[in-house]
Amino acid sequence: MKTKLFNCYQVYKKKTCTLDVCRNQIIELVFKNKKYFQLQNLPEDLQSNLIILLHNSLESILNKYDPKYGSFVTYLAATIKGLRTRCFREYYRKQATETISTDYCRNFTYNQNDINPIDEVISSITNNAYEKQILFPQKNFYVNKELINNNLSRIILVITLKSSYYINPDMIKKISYYTKLSAEEIEKMCTLVKESLKPRIERYRKKMQQINREFLLKNRSFHELQYQEKGTYTYETRLKAYQFHKKRWITMITNKPKPSYLCPRNHEIANLLQISEDQVYYILHKYKDPTNSQKLLNGILLEHDTIYGNREPKQKN
Repeated sequence: MKTKLFNCYQVYKKKTCTLDVCRNQIIELVFKNKKYFQLQNLPEDLQSNLIILLHNSLESILNKYDPKYGSFVTYLAATIKGLRTRCFREYYRKQATETISTDYCRNFTYNQNDINPIDEVISSITNNAYEKQILFPQKNFYVNKELINNNLSRIILVITLKSSYYINPDMIKKISYYTKLSAEEIEKMCTLVKESLKPRIERYRKKMQQINREFLLKNRSFHELQYQEKGTYTYETRLKAYQFHKKRWITMITNKPKPSYLCPRNHEIANLLQISEDQVYYILHKYKDPTNSQKLLNGILLEHDTIYGNREPKQKN
């Protein structure tokens, strides 16, 4: 194997064969001797990425090699080790990102408890559908006449602003139809709320990056263990590194902020809508209950089917 690889290098230097032919021969020999180059037990996606990376790097490897570095095979093995580490890092970074994204979506919430996504809750609504069901008790709460006559709009706006970090333009169009506000006004309110959330958003992202990094280090240490013999100094060092990063990762995951960390405070919503903080609390407290959320959703969908059928409701100007 060593002789064949060195012959490939010599043939390339003498220009008796093309770069593509030489490159393909080297890649074939490398992957026939996976154990020597520590490439055994690679995940399929990672192996494909490594082949592409090696294919793109071989011209540089062949041109930069100098006999003073030692044998060509040793130089090639050292270079492949660096490429393998890079592939591992990218592979597990992607895996960590997908894991965090899945967990982030699964824990979608506007408060401490999960609720139905806002686009489902307000997919369509009419003011008369829940008049008996969701009128606020006037006792213990200050409710002015204008808000009494528009309870559903108020509920939608409170939940919208609480979920403003997660709101997209399509949701804003639906919200606009079922409230007295235009899409521009609602978007402006959401933007104001997001501006106040910037420091928290930045801290949240940094925390996620730290969790991501520990996830990568944990997995990298684990896979490095697979190539070491038990009882050796290197194995013990990698094992300690793996245990350390695993412990830190578990601690970070346990203490990571919930998505509700990116939601505004009740008093911020109350000030923006010019209603009492008690009213905001009442709405969120009532509709964080999955039973109430489901009742609201079912009624909304039923009313929508009755009035519009399969037609899209008109948007307010």
